[in-house]
This record gives sequence, structure tokens and C-alpha cells, in this order.
Amino acid sequence: MNSGGASDGLGAEGVSQQDAGRQQWRRLAPPLIAGLVAGIAMAAMVSSQGSNGEGAELASVAGLQIDAAATTMNLAGAKDAVDDAKSCRTPLAEITLAAASGTTSTIRVHSGNYVSPSYVLTDQPQRIAVPFPGAYPSGRGVISIEGQAQNLAVALTPTWKISSLTGTAARNVIWTPKNGC
Repeated sequence: MNSGGASDGLGAEGVSQQDAGRQQWRRLAPPLIAGLVAGIAMAAMVSSQGSNGEGAELASVAGLQIDAAATTMNLAGAKDAVDDAKSCRTPLAEITLAAASGTTSTIRVHSGNYVSPSYVLTDQPQRIAVPFPGAYPSGRGVISIEGQAQNLAVALTPTWKISSLTGTAARNVIWTPKNGC
């Protein structure tokens, strides 16, 4: 007959080591599972922000800012896009550009068939407007940056960072089409 010693797996309180392990697991499992789920959700969110091939989100110029935004554009190549934005048919897109501190970079932006004027960039952010790079209802297109730059930041969501540009770099972009102004 057994008197409850170590040979039957019971501790001092009469609880088996196996039951004690289960109780400890029940206390630790919810926080561990919650942490695991949060980690998976964070990885999925980061993946959905551009690394899955969809692209970075491109913002629209607000209606009241169209005239000011148009001054940053090559109007010969963007007259129709500016007219469409003013008449609330299709908005203009906007991006903000900045280069590394202490450097001067010269770039051009290609958005669909549109080619911007040359921009001389410093570490001071410069906001520019471009036509959306694809058919607006499609919600997707490609932006490319051409020129020379060091540590270039292109403000999309998420920010597109180019450590060293000599030539051309391209990025898939997406947007949510909206009707009217």
C-alpha cells in the first residue's frame, strides 16, 4: 500500500506533479497565447504594408490644395490631370520627398506616362503632386524615381526608403478610389 510518498507522484499537498503542471499551464497559457497571436497579427500587418507585393499607399491632394499642388508639376504633361482634379473627376496624388542631411540630390518622378520636372532635394521635406500612375478606378500602379540620391525617403504608407539611387527605382503603389471631391 502506498502512503502518498514520492513514488506515486504526489506532492506535499496531495496534488500530483502532473496536475500541478496542468494548473501552471492553465495560468501561463492565456498570456502566452495572447502574445503569440499579437506577434502573428503584427507580422501580418507589416506584411500587408508593402512586402506582399501589393504596394505602398499613395495619398490624394485635398481639393482646396489643388492649385498649390499644381505648381510642383510639369503642367505641360499634367494639364488634363489638373483639370480632372479641379472638376472632381480624378484627384491628384501627392508624395513627400527628402534626402540625407548634408547631401543634395536631383531626381524626377515617373507616375504612369507623367514625368515630373527635376527636383533638387535636401533634408527638408518637399511635397509634390503627380497624377495617379494607373487608371484611377484600378487602385494600383507604379511610381518610379530617377536620378541620384543618398538616403532618399519617399513618403508613402509605409515610407519607401532608398539608401543609394543612381538610375531608376520603382515601387508598386495602391490607393482607394473615391467618387467626387
